[in-house]
Amino acid sequence: MQIPNRLKLGPHDIELRIEDNLFYDHGQMAQAHTALNVITIERRSAESVMWDGVFHEVLEIIKRLYDLKLDHSELTVIACQMHQFWAQNLAGEAEVDRP
Repeated sequence: MQIPNRLKLGPHDIELRIEDNLFYDHGQMAQAHTALNVITIERRSAESVMWDGVFHEVLEIIKRLYDLKLDHSELTVIACQMHQFWAQNLAGEAEVDRP
C-alpha cells in the first residue's frame, strides 16, 4: 500500500512528504514538523519502515495537539504496535469471515 500525500487527523490535514537524504541530513528515517502538520519520510526506506515512520510521526503530532505526556520510548512502542495491528488486520492481510 502506497504512502498517501495527505492524511486527516480529526479536523487537521497532515501533509506527507517523501524526500531524499532525510537520514543523511538529519539522522532520521521520518520526521514530524508538528507546528506545520507535515511529516517527512526518507525515500530510500523500505515500505515497512516508511509506514512505521508514518505511525510514529502521527503519534508525535497527536502528542503535541493534546499535550500528552509520553516519552519517546513509550511513543515508539505504541506506534510500532499500532503499525503491526494495522498491517495484520486492516491493510488487506486479514481474513474476513462474515456471513
